[in-house]
Amino acid sequence: DVYKRQDQLRSGTGNQRELVQKLYNNVVLEIPYQVIDFNYDGSIPQRPDDVLRNQWGDCKDKSHLLIKMLRESGVPAWPVLARAPAPASTP
Repeated sequence: DVYKRQDQLRSGTGNQRELVQKLYNNVVLEIPYQVIDFNYDGSIPQRPDDVLRNQWGDCKDKSHLLIKMLRESGVPAWPVLARAPAPASTP
């Protein structure tokens, strides 16, 4: 579950910056990105515990998990939706 994974990652962590890096790396590198659309056109993320149990998630699933782990570790965190401009066409 989220708390157990978070506690494992927190052990041996010296400071908050190191903890954030460990949590981020764990979610980004250890949980494969995969999209399976189960509900509402994929707009509702899976529960964080389900992402850990299933060991996969899409961008919103993984960001939801990371934010929960950060907040539970005392690190303020919020999701941000960013949209890059379309690339300019070349002549």
